[in-house]
Amino acid sequence: MDHILYVEINLICILIVALEIIQLVRDIDKSPRVRLFVGLMCCALLSFGFDLTWAFLHAAGAPEPLSWVVNQLYFLALNLTSVFWMLYAETCLESPWLKKRSLFVVSLAPAVLLQLVTLAGLVFHINPEGYQRGPLHWFQVTIAYFYIAWPAIKAFLKSNQRRYYAQRSEYRMLASFVVFPLLFSILQLFLGGDAPMLCVGITLSIILLYQNRQARLISRDPLTGLNNRSQLIQYLSEHIKSHDKTLYLMIMDADRFKSINDTYGHNAGDRALVQIATALKKAVPPRFLIARYGGDEFIVAGEADSELDICLLRDCIVQTLAQENADSGEPWHLSLCIGYAAYSETMNTIPDLIEAADRELYKAKRNLTKVK
Repeated sequence: MDHILYVEINLICILIVALEIIQLVRDIDKSPRVRLFVGLMCCALLSFGFDLTWAFLHAAGAPEPLSWVVNQLYFLALNLTSVFWMLYAETCLESPWLKKRSLFVVSLAPAVLLQLVTLAGLVFHINPEGYQRGPLHWFQVTIAYFYIAWPAIKAFLKSNQRRYYAQRSEYRMLASFVVFPLLFSILQLFLGGDAPMLCVGITLSIILLYQNRQARLISRDPLTGLNNRSQLIQYLSEHIKSHDKTLYLMIMDADRFKSINDTYGHNAGDRALVQIATALKKAVPPRFLIARYGGDEFIVAGEADSELDICLLRDCIVQTLAQENADSGEPWHLSLCIGYAAYSETMNTIPDLIEAADRELYKAKRNLTKVK
């Protein structure tokens, strides 16, 4: 009966994760973040599969060498699952060290060492009585949870910093990934391995991440990956009620965007919008929220110490977009008109703040026309 339960639990987890992989593979989003998430799920799926295979072999009294190979593959898949999780989480956190080859190689060293230790028979061994833990089984657990816990702790700490308010819910979800595998691993220790609790914990965490991604799709502009209008309204609603510093809103649109569409086509127009979004992501600090308001209009909202800070941010956006122009190799030249306004107690609603910034935007446009 124990072996039947073991198989059933693994099969359910395999089915759930496989269905989510199919949905992601069919998705048009092929960003590095999505590819890493798919890699994470594929490795988890392989670990469940090898664990299931071992259950069959153990029940059938398979030869020791075959059981050894299957368990080696299981630990390899489990090891890769934790590595892919680390890379996925650090990508979501936009950690700069990922771009440094030397640091990236160093980060993989513990996983390589762990696999060598496993191959040496120090993590487990197979004897006539079956699977037995080795003297360094604790090392396997430590390394695996290090890869899972380190980015989770970073995500938790960032989620409590006000300057990462716009990413708070996503960071908290990343921080929670470690909870289910840890709890179910402890539960498996008490059950003595009679049920594959670790695969249940990993599956629950993957489900939460998948649901969080689907929720993000609802609140994100599909073309640029920026927040959409509904997310902007939610952000402003919360910050208008409570803000420590002055709340500012910047509204901007692309100059001569229609001519890009007319001259080069709508696909070129989409690339131009992505180019603007890229510049905004580089120039705007994480404490501000960036949103695509509609068409070629973008909004940046957040708290600042003074109007000078907003002016400096405006200049930084202009300069960053100019650099994007130089680096892109596209035949057009992109520029932005920017207007901004500060929230005051005389403003009764969110539209009042947006309209105040919009008036400043059109003043900037008129001044630009006069200069030309």
